[in-house]
Amino acid sequence: MSTPIETILKNFVINKLTTAQYNELKANQQLNRMELYMITDDEPDLTLKEDKINKVTLLSANSTDVEYPSAKCVYDALNTVTIREW
Repeated sequence: MSTPIETILKNFVINKLTTAQYNELKANQQLNRMELYMITDDEPDLTLKEDKINKVTLLSANSTDVEYPSAKCVYDALNTVTIREW
């Protein structure tokens, strides 16, 4: 059995658009009252992503800011830390 909102939504077409696409349709008065518009600016900025090629499994004095450690690498490195009481 459908909920009231599901029954209503069956009468609509759902369009996934970027903000730019939606604004262009709106500016050209091409929006349809019987359609729903879902804004999906889902093109992520990939300039800051971590590349697999930069993943390291060992930390050393030669490690760089471009590299990032695996979880096991961090665990192993933390296990080598000796805590001394002063």
